[in-house]
Amino acid sequence: MIPDPLEFVGRALVARGALVEAPMPDGLEAILPDDLARDEGIGDAVVLVARADPTRPGAIACGIGTAMLERHVARAREQCPRGDLRVRGGVRAGHARSLAERFVVRNGKVEIRDVGPSSGIYALATVAWTVEADDRFEGLVDLAFDPVSGALVDPQFVSFVADMGEPDIPVALSPGLVEAAAGMIARRIPARLDAVIAPIAAQIERRAARDHARIVGYYEALAVEAAGARRRLEAAALAARIAQFARERDGKLAELGGRYTLRIAARLATMRWVDTDRARVAVRMVRRKSHRDLDLHLPPGAHQLDRLTCEGCDCSTAAPALCDEHLHVLCEACAPVAQGRLRCPACGALG
Repeated sequence: MIPDPLEFVGRALVARGALVEAPMPDGLEAILPDDLARDEGIGDAVVLVARADPTRPGAIACGIGTAMLERHVARAREQCPRGDLRVRGGVRAGHARSLAERFVVRNGKVEIRDVGPSSGIYALATVAWTVEADDRFEGLVDLAFDPVSGALVDPQFVSFVADMGEPDIPVALSPGLVEAAAGMIARRIPARLDAVIAPIAAQIERRAARDHARIVGYYEALAVEAAGARRRLEAAALAARIAQFARERDGKLAELGGRYTLRIAARLATMRWVDTDRARVAVRMVRRKSHRDLDLHLPPGAHQLDRLTCEGCDCSTAAPALCDEHLHVLCEACAPVAQGRLRCPACGALG
């Protein structure tokens, strides 16, 4: 449902401290604080109407296409809507145990110490991206994770929440939790965007190469035609003409570079916090004579345990290796070969 433009502007002004009277048949009356009035470039007492009315020269139009509406729409787009949800029940301790029994540490072993119900908060972020060159591309990427551990959650959990979650249930968040989530989004979204944008970049690169070859071929043909003209040009005149062709070609190629330069932008579009019950599996990961205790989690609706965060690069891993010094969790990229002594990016230790 598309909101009424006049009501939308009225609510936007109220959110910024204005007093807006109940709707009149022909508009809204608004009283603005001094700083808001200066920011909007209008008086502190105004009448808002749906469309321009010549009989009311002081009224401000807020309909489709008006500067007032466009300004508030742009401001709203800069903000990130937050949604809170709650999921109760659905804890599957037996399934969590069976998954943990198949959990692999590539250079160690796993001992299950305890299985039971738990609860936690997940962050579900949606990032909007745009790529502009000779054309415009846009889309969304999602990131669902545990902001405490950084573990990535199964996408099936996100679908489950969309169907079963209770919305508009406030989730209590500490400043540290929000800060941790923001850091994880900033570190992990670039890799997600690289994967999404790579095919687009390749497509643009092919078009740039095609146009580059077309321009070069065109001016080469002009130079050959000038050199082979029936009425032979003097050497100096021919050289000048070919030099002119070269300058024109270089100018066209320079324009081509600007046209096909990728301009990438991304912003946080929505942020949802999910307070949910989940199954917890306490495990002990053993490497040689050392061990480390960790918790694995299975949220409702998920088909696999949350993927641990690599402590070397912040990527996720379902089959970690452990460094020998501090038993840091390492992904397949940081520890491609799990045998022998590992170089640990987290602590710099070897073996």
